[in-house]
Amino acid sequence: MLFIYTPLCGTCKLANQMLHVADEALSDRSPNEIYECNINIYPRFAEKWKIESVPCLLFIKNGKVQERLYSFQSVDRIYQKLQLLIR
Repeated sequence: MLFIYTPLCGTCKLANQMLHVADEALSDRSPNEIYECNINIYPRFAEKWKIESVPCLLFIKNGKVQERLYSFQSVDRIYQKLQLLIR
């Protein structure tokens, strides 16, 4: 997983916290690797991967984006997405 954010984005900070809470709840099943990317430092990355907005969570498998999550909404929603990922 790749969490894409900007440091001054309040929504990004909240989404990051929710992501880590959901991930921690699933840590007993399978350890997940969550990488983070400050899009201000890597603007070409945003172009290449067609990032529409932040926060964004990319689910990547074998070098290809399987899914993009832009609307985090709640810890439960993220938890459900992560559960599908680790099956």
